Amino acid sequence: MAVADWQCQVLTSARVDLDRTARPIDLLHDELHRQLEGLGVERLEELVVGVIGSVDPYGTPRLNQTIPELSQPGYFTPLGGLAEHFRLENDAALAAAAEYAHHTAPLPSLMVALLIDASVGSGLVIDGRVLRGEAGYSGEVSYLPGSGWSTAHLILLEAATDHDVTVRELFEHAGHGEHAHEWARTAVTRFARAIAPGVIALVATLDPEVIVVGGDGSAAGGLICQILRDEVAECCPHVPRFQVSELGRTSIIQGALAMARANLGTDPQGH
Repeated sequence: MAVADWQCQVLTSARVDLDRTARPIDLLHDELHRQLEGLGVERLEELVVGVIGSVDPYGTPRLNQTIPELSQPGYFTPLGGLAEHFRLENDAALAAAAEYAHHTAPLPSLMVALLIDASVGSGLVIDGRVLRGEAGYSGEVSYLPGSGWSTAHLILLEAATDHDVTVRELFEHAGHGEHAHEWARTAVTRFARAIAPGVIALVATLDPEVIVVGGDGSAAGGLICQILRDEVAECCPHVPRFQVSELGRTSIIQGALAMARANLGTDPQGH
């Protein structure tokens, strides 16, 4: 999480690790409250929260199969007391918006941003606009039978548990070039091949110009891009450009800050 001024300059940031003894929303609320106290700020003007799973056009989370409690009515209500305006958005959509804004010219007419952490999601950008769809399900490939996206994360979790590391650390171990850990590269290779059918479906349907690999997975992005490129080449007549995100794991925050700034419109102080 990060708190920024109206120019999107980050004033303070923190990482909130999950704790099985407390609800994620309570951990986030308490940490954000501490950060605001440290800044001497009572309330935020705008708060944007990226959530896993689909979010409808009105900012309401759909049924979440990964973390069901996120879909419970009123689950995010405590955060509303910390901001004048509060909005929920799909994490992959925020990441895609940030990746597109960061992309160097010429800008692609159609871009897919893969958000790879302990799971995988995708955000779609067409002609500079994030595509959300009629009900907010655009890019939710995990619903597609055979995509591999709903189960591939188990490969990462098993390998991480066996070697007493986090999934984030696993990606880092796999991406260290000549010093990479072979077990980590093997796990990431299996994971990338497992999600390839879903990526192939996106390529066959959308014919994107570029696919960006971001999130924690960007630490092993070169390996993931290579495997996905090879898998797509076996099935599709045209292979898009695969590239590793320069924003990495900060893409969701960058997208949230940009949305908050856009929602504000102008400097709240009138400048």
